[in-house]
Amino acid sequence: PPGLGLYFSIISRPRLGLSDLMKITLTAGLALRTAIFATSALETELKWPNDILWRGKKMAGILTECGAASEKGRAVIIGIGLNVNSGPDDFPAEMGQRGVSMRMAAERFYDRGLILAAVTEAVEREVKRLESGAFAAILRDWQRWDASAGRQLTWLKPDGMPVCGISLGPDENGLLRIKDNTGRIHQVISGDLRLRNDGNGQ
Repeated sequence: PPGLGLYFSIISRPRLGLSDLMKITLTAGLALRTAIFATSALETELKWPNDILWRGKKMAGILTECGAASEKGRAVIIGIGLNVNSGPDDFPAEMGQRGVSMRMAAERFYDRGLILAAVTEAVEREVKRLESGAFAAILRDWQRWDASAGRQLTWLKPDGMPVCGISLGPDENGLLRIKDNTGRIHQVISGDLRLRNDGNGQ
């Protein structure tokens, strides 16, 4: 419903390559988490690669895409959806009890304009930090709030085959690592990712 959430895109032209797209996604997620805390004091977690969770429920999501290159550089479109003032009855039926808003978590309403400003400022700040070569530091910050660290999960590969194992967190390129039951380590680029006792897919 209108007036309840924030759904917008930020167009950035970072001095980064196509191979850095996952780094940008994680960086934007960290920025969004920072902005949520700054405006509400809500403690949220990050679910690789692009979800913000509060007590296991999805509060926000990010979709990062590369646009066409131009003389100004290649555009990166960071799409953000954040549930701000939604109530329990405002979520689609298919989400069941898996969605949550800032209002539901804090039991108060929020000024969406202030939150929008905080998010855009945080994204701009963190992307500049990424451009400076500080992804290792960004990754350390991201890992502090990693919802899947050390947890059992199931990864449905693009071909539909499941891989069950323990999350080892993102590597130096932002790709998730999973250690399966045989000890083999898988590098996850895409696919459906589910934490144990979690119906949310990526």
